Amino acid sequence: MTETVTERLEGLYQSEFGEPIELALRQGIVVVVSALMITLTQDVFFVVWAAMYYLTVLVFWWTVRPGEPGAHASAARLNLARALYILSISTFYLGPIYTMSLGDPIYMLVGAYALVGTALFLIQRPDPAPDAVWLDSASFAIGTFGSFLSVLPMLTGLAQQMVAGAVCLATLLYFIKASQARTARHKARRDAERRYAGAMKSRALGQFVGGVAHDFNNLLTAIIGNLELHDLLDDPTEKSAALRQSREAAQRAAMTVKQLLASSGRTRLNTSPTELGGFVLRLEPVLRDLLESGISVQVSGFDDPIYVHVDREMLETCVIQLCLNAQDALGRKGSITVKAVTLATRPDLDPPLGTAPPYPAILVEDDGPGVSAEALGKLAEPFYTTKPVGEGVGLGLSAVAGFARQSGGGLHLESDTRGLRAYIVLPKA
Repeated sequence: MTETVTERLEGLYQSEFGEPIELALRQGIVVVVSALMITLTQDVFFVVWAAMYYLTVLVFWWTVRPGEPGAHASAARLNLARALYILSISTFYLGPIYTMSLGDPIYMLVGAYALVGTALFLIQRPDPAPDAVWLDSASFAIGTFGSFLSVLPMLTGLAQQMVAGAVCLATLLYFIKASQARTARHKARRDAERRYAGAMKSRALGQFVGGVAHDFNNLLTAIIGNLELHDLLDDPTEKSAALRQSREAAQRAAMTVKQLLASSGRTRLNTSPTELGGFVLRLEPVLRDLLESGISVQVSGFDDPIYVHVDREMLETCVIQLCLNAQDALGRKGSITVKAVTLATRPDLDPPLGTAPPYPAILVEDDGPGVSAEALGKLAEPFYTTKPVGEGVGLGLSAVAGFARQSGGGLHLESDTRGLRAYIVLPKA
């Protein structure tokens, strides 16, 4: 799969700035060492070098920084980022190379360690961008050649020059070989991840098709069986009962179709601005009448009005579905909390939200046993259920997740020993 320009820019950004702790440590070392060299040598070169290095790093960061979601990135910007990447590393190499050229054994050792440390940093990156791999090799070649030229005047004979040249060449070849091996490992891992994702997609599709076939087969069996029974019976009451059961099975089939449409995000929605806190508070009497007596319900809204674009009837159905699921998990006895909240950070949703926080949401929380981490990732899949056979087809949470996605938000689930928390995240009006 060919990466887009935006993905390549993101790869360069992650390679250089993706690890905040590592970035702070690396840049802190550069600041300390450059300050020491300025103090010890009183050489203006190190002042100019540090300024040039941080200027190129800043311009490189500005070029590859993540933009707005969906923003277009041009090929010219990618080429500029590549040039700045090489320039920033090459500018850094000037410091160690100049330090080695001073001739003092201590300074030569400092410069050599700086070059070795840079090589180790470039090789150990766990998830290198494709562009960064060959750009690292090109930059390291520049640094290796420059270091050789810096010590060349100090070598007194041809033998020393040949040994130094051979060491530099061997170091460069080893670095390139290590980079190629790292790229091969990265590619193998990405291929394995794609194969795993394909297998999971096939598993989900098989589960979905099998669930649809199994559920509709049961419903059709009930419909056909009761219609045949209607033709064989003579008692009008029994004939009426057979028709009623056929009608109920047909209604369940219609509800299954409705849930499937909601799961796929293809329900026809009638959205309107809705004040979320007031909406949640108006659900309290409905939930108290609907849930069993052993379930206590706490409902709360916002202090300040927050509006969302949503289909109110579908949202009410989804909240009720989450409460019924929580009631089943509690074994008909426990506590359920329903409240309007705002999320200060971006929740882990697929697809991710394209707007900035905060995000309005409805939280449905129970104090039950929760679910395992493995089950948590499957709860919203169609036809996946933790209930015993015959007590659910596994479309409730899938329908809620599909509705939330179609509304521009998503369903976010969390679980621990304190129970299960389900957030219906919605777009702010």
